[in-house]
Amino acid sequence: MNAADAPLLIVDEIWRHPGNEEEVYAQIRAGGHPLQVILDFSRSDFIRYLRMPWMLAVHPPSQQAVIRLMTAFRAGVPVKLPADLSDALAAADPPAPFRVDPAKDAQLEREAASVSVDLAQLQRSGTYPALFRGVIHINGEAIDLEVELYAGPGRVPLLQWNRSSRTLTPP
Repeated sequence: MNAADAPLLIVDEIWRHPGNEEEVYAQIRAGGHPLQVILDFSRSDFIRYLRMPWMLAVHPPSQQAVIRLMTAFRAGVPVKLPADLSDALAAADPPAPFRVDPAKDAQLEREAASVSVDLAQLQRSGTYPALFRGVIHINGEAIDLEVELYAGPGRVPLLQWNRSSRTLTPP
């Protein structure tokens, strides 16, 4: 399976915390990436997010779909798992961010070919997601950066910029 074939959003498992019935956990895959969501339902006026992965938080329809499923589970509604929410998100507004568009990728590759990028220094963690710290030169300008790379077989590659010494903008 390549990244373009990866399901958009799968909820693999939902369970309650054994010591706190108001905490509900979900193991999900967003764009093929294994993630965990933890919600606290202890207050009647709102749901507290104890853990909300950034990949889910950047796409409100994905986030809402998972929260609806977790809320139904908490209410005692039978939930069939694994639950593939991909069809509901394929037509979402805004569109799901986990799709790979080959034409758009080819255009970005052509644009990137005109930029001079030299890697001056790089360190990588051995964990998932991989954390990279380093210095790159873009068209001669040195930039310190730290990024997380979410990638692997059957996963849409995603990059999370943690910090940069300069705001990167198109030329």
